[in-house]
Amino acid sequence: MPEHPYGSAKPAGRKKFTPREIVRAMEKYEKNWPKAVMKGFDNGLKFSLRYAITKRMVGGGKRAPSLRNKLRIRSGSLRRTVKIIKARQRSSGKFEGGLKSGSASVPYARIHEYGGTIRAIRAPYLVFRTPDGQWHSKKVVRIPARPYLSPALLATTKDINREVRKSLDKLAGTILG
Repeated sequence: MPEHPYGSAKPAGRKKFTPREIVRAMEKYEKNWPKAVMKGFDNGLKFSLRYAITKRMVGGGKRAPSLRNKLRIRSGSLRRTVKIIKARQRSSGKFEGGLKSGSASVPYARIHEYGGTIRAIRAPYLVFRTPDGQWHSKKVVRIPARPYLSPALLATTKDINREVRKSLDKLAGTILG
C-alpha cells in the first residue's frame, strides 16, 4: 500500500477508549474541572500581583521620577499589603478572585486606587508635606485616582486565561492518561 502524502491515515500511538472509559473520564472531568479552574486562576493572579508591584509602583524619595498615574513608594507598606484573593466558585457557578491591598495600618490604599476627597475634621486644616519638601495647609484635598490593582488585572487577563487553560489541559491529560 503506498504511503499517503500527509502521513498515515491512522493516528500513531493514540489510545483507544471504550464507551465506559469515556463516561468515567467525563464524570471525573466534570467533578474536578472547578478545582482546575480555580488553581489556574490563582496561578494567573500571580502575574497580576507581580505586575501591580513592578509596573504600577515606583521607588520613592526626592529623586524618584514623577510618573503620572504611578504610585511612588516611600515606605513600602502599601506594596507589602498587596495580596491575592484566592479564587472561589460562587453559588451562581461563576468564579471570582483578584487582588486586594490595604489594612488598618495602610488605610490610604483605597484612596490611591479610586481617588477621593479628604476633609479636615479634627482640626481646621489638613497639614502635609509634598515630595518637593514644601508644607501645605488645606481644608480639603482632592486626590486623583492612581489605580494599581485594576490596571494590573486588565494587563494580565491573557496570562490568567492561559493559566486556566493550562490547568484544564493538565486535568484532561491526567484523566485520559
